Amino acid sequence: MQNRVDKKKLTILLGAGAVIEATGVSTASITKKIIKECKEYKVTPSNRQSVVDYICKEYWEKFGKNDPEYTPYSKAKLDVVAKYVNFEDIFHVVELLAGYTLPSAVKEYTTGYKMFTKFKQKFSHVDRISITSTAHKIINVINDIIAEYNEEFTLKSDYFREFLQKLEEEYILNIFNLNYDNWCEQSLSSFDDGFRTISGYKKLQRFSIDEYRKACENNINTVAHLHGSILMGDAELKRDDINRFAYEDDNDCLYKYVDYKSAANYRLKSFRSGSNNQAGESLFASNIITGLMKTDKLLWNPLMEYEHHFYQALTTNKRLLIVGYGFPDKYINKMLWRYQAKNYGDRKVMLITKAHEENDWQPRIEPPLTPNSMTIFSELMFRDQGWYRRVKFSDVEQGYYSSDNMAALYTCGLKTVVEKYMNDILNFYK
Repeated sequence: MQNRVDKKKLTILLGAGAVIEATGVSTASITKKIIKECKEYKVTPSNRQSVVDYICKEYWEKFGKNDPEYTPYSKAKLDVVAKYVNFEDIFHVVELLAGYTLPSAVKEYTTGYKMFTKFKQKFSHVDRISITSTAHKIINVINDIIAEYNEEFTLKSDYFREFLQKLEEEYILNIFNLNYDNWCEQSLSSFDDGFRTISGYKKLQRFSIDEYRKACENNINTVAHLHGSILMGDAELKRDDINRFAYEDDNDCLYKYVDYKSAANYRLKSFRSGSNNQAGESLFASNIITGLMKTDKLLWNPLMEYEHHFYQALTTNKRLLIVGYGFPDKYINKMLWRYQAKNYGDRKVMLITKAHEENDWQPRIEPPLTPNSMTIFSELMFRDQGWYRRVKFSDVEQGYYSSDNMAALYTCGLKTVVEKYMNDILNFYK
């Protein structure tokens, strides 16, 4: 174990795949849960169909009609439907519907779609209260799903905890987590996320840009939740303190609670008014970022500061470890592209993912990784040793390393990597 002052910094990006082998929570499982839990919010008071079913039916009939198991939506299996629509698609449409059904003569709150298409007529019958209730229900369901496995950290997190703890012994970790849980915080012996306890409150913390930047500059582990956390939310301040930070924190600023129960209790009993983006589209404010308008929501602090630090880390540190990220977010992919451009001749990057089925790496036929953006990233990693070498997934479980030892790929998942190849990971960055 090295002295902290001698340790090098390692930038880590964590996606859902980093914990899925322990939790079993996937995009599909969350989607199915949301479809079931949102049945009570109907399209109209007289319509038996829920807003979520209304949205899923449109996706199913548009994109699932050629599926071998295609049947009318009312009889379709949720496992099959979830291949064509996910919870982020659903939330995105809910936000769009909120804008389309909002009566407004104010340009700032009116989208171009609403002015020049027939969306308003098509969706005019959708009940706005049901739309708002659906949005809040989706947020609450996602939070509860994550909180459930978050509470089982000790029981389920063996390989994940060991992974971070062994890395922590050798490196200063700058962790950027796309997951909403706090498994990273529970795994590390020490870390700084920029939050500090507010005087007069035992369970509420406020983000300090200055303190977080100090931690980033010093040899301290940092944890940044790029898309929010189940512990974040609006501040439950005492009546005399309502305006305590009025001139320092804007309405979208997120605070942090020390436990999920406190965060959830205030979220359920409070109402946070939404906002809109530059195009006039509605945005539902919450403690987590979901949907397809993520970049508009990154303007909420501390998420804005975390994003800034992520970009800075990518462009100042050549050591990058990506675990379980499926490359779905275009803004992150752009920043990863910038990492490749900045460190092209001096990169030190590893990608750990999970291949669900064997697939030949054959040129110009079928990219080996899904989505294509992951394949493109791996191409840049390996430069002239890309996927056209026809290496099968089953052949690279022990790791596929570039000839210059500057890039590495594991497709066996994080759990197997920790159990069999952890020393290789530690040595790779030395």
